[in-house]
Amino acid sequence: MWHFPPSTKSFCFIFSDHFDITFLLDLFLSWVLFIDLPFLCLGIENLERVLGRLDGTSTNPST
Repeated sequence: MWHFPPSTKSFCFIFSDHFDITFLLDLFLSWVLFIDLPFLCLGIENLERVLGRLDGTSTNPST
């Protein structure tokens, strides 16, 4: 289902054997949704840039 490099894949299997799947899911969702507090502002700023590009109204015309 997911595509990982072999080393990462084996690590994930070992990891999931020792931790509850809900913990893994929470960790994955936190990574995907940029919940990490030190990066929250940076994530919002990047999101605004991406949305600007999608709208064609990018605030950075050099790209």
